[in-house]
Amino acid sequence: MAITPSTELKLLKNPLLMNNKNQLTFANAQAQYNYFNSLTKIECDNFSYQRKDSVIRFPAHIDDILEYNYCMYQNENYTDKWFYCFITNMTYINDNVTEITIATDVFQTWLFDFQIKQSFVEREMINVADDQIGINRVNEGLETGEYVVKHSYNIADLNEYYIIAYVGQSIKVPGGSDIVVGSRGYKYNGIYSSVCFIACNESGFNTLMGYMNNEDNSNNILTIFTVPKLAINTVSEQQEIETNGYYIMNQNLMATPKYLDSTIFDALTTNSDFENYVPRNKKLLQYPYTYLGFNPLIRY
Repeated sequence: MAITPSTELKLLKNPLLMNNKNQLTFANAQAQYNYFNSLTKIECDNFSYQRKDSVIRFPAHIDDILEYNYCMYQNENYTDKWFYCFITNMTYINDNVTEITIATDVFQTWLFDFQIKQSFVEREMINVADDQIGINRVNEGLETGEYVVKHSYNIADLNEYYIIAYVGQSIKVPGGSDIVVGSRGYKYNGIYSSVCFIACNESGFNTLMGYMNNEDNSNNILTIFTVPKLAINTVSEQQEIETNGYYIMNQNLMATPKYLDSTIFDALTTNSDFENYVPRNKKLLQYPYTYLGFNPLIRY
């Protein structure tokens, strides 16, 4: 019995590549069909039975279809299944016929027929709606080129500072009360420490260093470093430093957070300041492609 040709075939412009490095998944076969059918396409519905990984004799001039790289077909007389294929070659036959060589897209064709067992995911795409700064931190290893400085700010809050000394034992003070370091340890900003901190202004630091000449004091200061004043910002601490030149942090302390002007970080969160280029992926708004650097202003 003769069967009327009824295979439906669509040539598509598809972003997928044969290397399968970037594939698409769908909730069901209907969603899959809807996506591919929505792509730019040319349709024909009177082909004879189409064989897997074969050659299609398409009724069109090669120049009219050369831009299409994918196809989908359904042999309606035999099955309702859609087969998805990459176009691997086109050959001119005459002005009305082009031979198209196809290779089955195994992933899409049998997407709902196989089960993915426990696997190692080497690389995974995310939905555009979920693309946020910091989500994808895998290093691409791409050359960034020379960086361009778009914005710079002077953070005045970092100009004033305190000198901090780690004290491991008590310090004897001539003619006054000794600086006593307890043995129980302390907690600073939620971090436990077995030593005591002394915060000093320049005058208090000179006074503290003068105590080092006293007996048994020379080994009691373990190290010294400098921090901005905003790191020590309670009223009692600042008043005591202003009065005595130093403040003994021999209690559990939690610094009050200091928030800088949000405009400082605008360059990292805007899409409008790349010389009219709008990144499609938020990964370009994070390191190493975009970053915020801090440089101390040294004054002599």
